[in-house]
Amino acid sequence: MIIECLRGTVPLLASVAGVEQVVAFGDPLPSFDVQCPMMSLARVFKTNLDNIPADAPYLHAPPDRVEQWRARLAAELPEPERFRVGACLGGEPGSHQ
Repeated sequence: MIIECLRGTVPLLASVAGVEQVVAFGDPLPSFDVQCPMMSLARVFKTNLDNIPADAPYLHAPPDRVEQWRARLAAELPEPERFRVGACLGGEPGSHQ
């Protein structure tokens, strides 16, 4: 599988099992046989409320970035005050993609 995405999400999407190549928008595309918009994948894979979430890992942050942020956050807050926050990527300001 080849994924085309925003340049900033290339390292994250490269961690997905089954992804062979990740290409940033605007970079040359390799040859491929079939194209499917990401927003259509749920229909193609027949996703419904009974099969989500799947019993499989989805995204993994690169280990070097995990350690970088772990160290940065540890320096910011003392142990008793630490908390964890999940983030959702909503887009890239100024992006036309």
